[in-house]
Amino acid sequence: MRNILIIEDEENFRLPLCDFLTLENFNVTDAVNGFSGLKLAKELQPDLIICGLRLEDIDGFMVLEQLRANLATFNIPLIFLTADITISSYKRAMQLGANAYITKPVEISTLLDAIAAQLLAPH
Repeated sequence: MRNILIIEDEENFRLPLCDFLTLENFNVTDAVNGFSGLKLAKELQPDLIICGLRLEDIDGFMVLEQLRANLATFNIPLIFLTADITISSYKRAMQLGANAYITKPVEISTLLDAIAAQLLAPH
């Protein structure tokens, strides 16, 4: 079973996403903010991280920068799942090393395809 860490402060989005991915046979852990997400990423070494962009403590960009700066978490694929549809945010995410950038509302099939692509890709 593959391990996914979800870093998202919007409980109304995070909890149903956790439930859905659990039903899709993933082992899901969730974090309510960026700092706890970083801590869990280092401890758990998940196969994939799904992260919001606008978090209440540090933003998703900072989470990604911290992950990429740490040898223990450098290669963990990260998918941003965000309501931010601006080109500048997309470009910044890609420059920092995001593996995918998906905007809300998201089709479940789109999310599952992105997850599968990252879990099958060599890292």
